Amino acid sequence: MTGANEKAWAALRGAIDEQIKMYSKLLDVLERKRKQLIKGNTKELAKSTKEENKFVDRLEALEKKRLDAAAACLPGKEGTITLRDVLDAAPEGEKEKLEDAAVLLMEILNSVAAINRANAELVKESMAFIQYNMNLLSSDRTRDNLYEGSGKMRDPGPKKRGIVNREA
Repeated sequence: MTGANEKAWAALRGAIDEQIKMYSKLLDVLERKRKQLIKGNTKELAKSTKEENKFVDRLEALEKKRLDAAAACLPGKEGTITLRDVLDAAPEGEKEKLEDAAVLLMEILNSVAAINRANAELVKESMAFIQYNMNLLSSDRTRDNLYEGSGKMRDPGPKKRGIVNREA
């Protein structure tokens, strides 16, 4: 392996290691965000969301760095370079390290995806609860039943307002 090639493989491993560190930190932020969603702590939730956005920007830059390093390791490869391409071409001294790093990165990414799904579900449930309460406060609940037991439509009568004007 030439000196330039060694540098390319070291750069690739370094980029993956940086991604592992950053995704681990993002995972911590997402777990904190989940706890804040459960507690309803909106101030801290806003801070965590800002912090999460900063991580996303950094991770995008790291992904570009990793892709560039992979391209430098496989200069003749056309098109998209997959992890399998990289591992197949890796020198023996790097292959095991890269495999271990790739497995760890994938585990962290799966954890990030799982927490993101859980957080999205918490947000969805919160929004449904808010919508339910808004409907409860702003509508006439007796008008929900438009039909009598016989199947005939009820006389709507005069429109009644809810507790709170919905437009307020």
